[in-house]
Amino acid sequence: MVPGFSLLRRSSSLVANPTTQGVSLSSPWGKCRLAEAGYLFSESRFSTGPRVPRAPLHQGSAQLTVSRGRLSAAAGLRATSAQFEDDLNRDLLPGYAVVLFLVRQRFTGGLSAQLAVENLLDREYYAGKRSTPASGRRRQAADAGKRPTPLLAAPLLWRIGLRWEGSVR
Repeated sequence: MVPGFSLLRRSSSLVANPTTQGVSLSSPWGKCRLAEAGYLFSESRFSTGPRVPRAPLHQGSAQLTVSRGRLSAAAGLRATSAQFEDDLNRDLLPGYAVVLFLVRQRFTGGLSAQLAVENLLDREYYAGKRSTPASGRRRQAADAGKRPTPLLAAPLLWRIGLRWEGSVR
């Protein structure tokens, strides 16, 4: 069997029931919610023992928001620990941390304009891994023993737009 093909077949035919045990904590500080932090510990395993793929043990976030009148700015950090890519727990994706930034100008009513930037430091981190299924004998011989190819997550990403908060009549 070709490793890439068998990995795809196993991950698409899971029969073990996953269970998750964990705790989630989140707490705002300050009178105006100027700072927030959150932490999640999640132990997710299949009934057969291996950990559930793409379910890190530790996840955390922190955000600091400053407001003056109708203008507000927020900077934050989102982090996750290492996690397995596959159901056999062979391929480990390393943990990562991403810096976020948001600025918002409120107008009349519920309308505001905002600019958001994710991965502000433009760091490379893995979002997953790709296995290429074999096709034909030549391909099988060439692919034998190869590990899945890492897939990079989005680089610096920014978006700008209008936001409406409230009911629409």
